[in-house]
Amino acid sequence: MSLISHKINAKSAFTTIELALYIALLSIVLILVSRIFTQALDVSQESRIVSAVERDARFIDARLRYDIARAQDVTTPVSAGASGSSLALDMGASTATYTLAAGVLYLDGVQINSHQTMIDSISFTRIQSTDGQPTVRATFTISSIEEAVAQGTKQQT
Repeated sequence: MSLISHKINAKSAFTTIELALYIALLSIVLILVSRIFTQALDVSQESRIVSAVERDARFIDARLRYDIARAQDVTTPVSAGASGSSLALDMGASTATYTLAAGVLYLDGVQINSHQTMIDSISFTRIQSTDGQPTVRATFTISSIEEAVAQGTKQQT
């Protein structure tokens, strides 16, 4: 009778081969799950970077349009056709001044791009207007401070 009970216990236990196969399959599943997780994190980071660059580009564009539309005159650049890296607008009682320093765009000394982006270059060109309204062409290149894993820095002009 002891021989029969010994055989039953041996059949219900795992063999070393079965245990090795189980660990191998579990390892494969864990590797696949970790790759999917890291890819999801990379996509999330890329999305955050692109969003920051696009958000700042839209904000700077909207702010420039708003200030130029309400300006009474453009004091810098001085004449039509002139261009420079700063813009001064006469608002009547005040002046709005845009300047670029070390990748940061300032409006009257206040940073207007976020800490996630930097302005690589900016150019303001005064254009001769036919209706007497101040007209300025602004061209700027904005890029992310943070690099995406797959594509490097995001840049928009």
